[in-house]
Amino acid sequence: MLLYNITFADDKICGEDGLYCHGGERRDGCVFLKSGEKATFDTYFNSFSHTKYKKYTKVKNVVLKLDIEGRGATSVYLYKLNATPQIIASTQADGPCELQIDLSTVENDGFLYFTFDAAADSMIRGGGWFADVEINPVKIGVVICTYRREEYLRRNIANLSEYIRSLSDSFFDVFVIDNGRTVEDNFGEGIFVIPNDNTGGSGGFTRGIKEVLKGDYTHFLLMDDDIVFDVNTLQRIYAMLCVLCDEYKDASVGGAMLILDRPYLQEEIGAMWDGIDIKSVNKRLDARKPQTVYLNETLEEPDYNAWFFMCMPVSAPKKYGYPLPFFVRCDDVEYGLRAGGNIINMSGISVWHEGFDVKYSAEMVDRLSYLSKGNYRIGRKQEAEIGEFLNCWDILENDVSRMEGELSQKPELLSSRYYIPASLLAFYMALLHKYNEFLLAANGEKDQSYIPLITYNVEPRASTHCILDPSTDRPNEVYRKVTPLLVSLPVSML
Repeated sequence: MLLYNITFADDKICGEDGLYCHGGERRDGCVFLKSGEKATFDTYFNSFSHTKYKKYTKVKNVVLKLDIEGRGATSVYLYKLNATPQIIASTQADGPCELQIDLSTVENDGFLYFTFDAAADSMIRGGGWFADVEINPVKIGVVICTYRREEYLRRNIANLSEYIRSLSDSFFDVFVIDNGRTVEDNFGEGIFVIPNDNTGGSGGFTRGIKEVLKGDYTHFLLMDDDIVFDVNTLQRIYAMLCVLCDEYKDASVGGAMLILDRPYLQEEIGAMWDGIDIKSVNKRLDARKPQTVYLNETLEEPDYNAWFFMCMPVSAPKKYGYPLPFFVRCDDVEYGLRAGGNIINMSGISVWHEGFDVKYSAEMVDRLSYLSKGNYRIGRKQEAEIGEFLNCWDILENDVSRMEGELSQKPELLSSRYYIPASLLAFYMALLHKYNEFLLAANGEKDQSYIPLITYNVEPRASTHCILDPSTDRPNEVYRKVTPLLVSLPVSML
């Protein structure tokens, strides 16, 4: 089975050669070497994570296959930090070649990579890492949530649609959750457009997950509509899921994020939640350096992976319930800690996206609340009873004042950047005390697993617990840690 392809820089996706190969010259989508030149593939996209395949999968042996025109020496090495590379296997190539590696003989550290020393003018046209192993049945439902961003959406759907047509038996379908109800359903086979109320990212992704669970899919993959990605990344995830061992059969696979305008810079590869703050893993590292690849291979499992690119088994919502079906900040954090389980990250499973410093710089975000249809009120007494909670919250007064002023002019607009005004917080917390009955009624949903019961823990920064069973008062049985939750509601509801 193909685990993943050897890939080269492509200006349509990423023209940063150092992420793919060191040495040689990119020519016609291949790597050309003059006699005596050397190409080294100790890179972000072409190295092999033998430690993670040994840990998470049934793979015992791998085969490196290269499509070469020319002559030279092909070698596989083990890279370890601050150590001389150790040669694992080598062969003289005169045209296409193969190298087989028994992973049990390779030290459980670092990563594998290959080199080609050209003995004549040569062209490396491609190749891949393969394994002969019994595979698990896998079918992925890709969920894209969008709101009136057709330019970004059509670019990515065109790539996915072309990829589907290239496969003799596609391993995925795509569900476009259209929160703006503006996308025409004309993308062709394997692409389904689902009109949806504007329930924000969390509500849109939740709708997508529910659509996936109606079919015979084993996994769902959540991805943003504005990322840039190589379709080979989907193949990598698919292959990883196909070879997972029984111990990790319900593991998730998370994508790393590289920065769109600095495509060599890794923003994060998963993230941690310490109860107060979010900590990006391996933040702002130069992905052209083999040291970064090494650090990515030695990281611990993250607490969660952001939803710009995150693949999870359908067993997760069946066991832990769905994400919150309305606009909520830190939805991926909350759900990742609740239902993420083991999360596998590795170099090469990644996308390009705007950096967080750019993405969250806008003053206002045009989102309608999921609950905007209701006309619910709370009295002064209820608000006073809840007031003690608000004293524990770090609310930025200047931002709140400005935001409330803007909301008074356009009550349908909500800010996703700042903490919610005290009046809105008090109101929402009162709603939460009505438990699932209120939320289910507002949603029109009868499936109790659709919306988890939420209660607030009196800690700074909107920390929450989630209790899936209303009869228990032990939320930590579900959560590994306390998680953040920020919810937006329209001011017109007050």
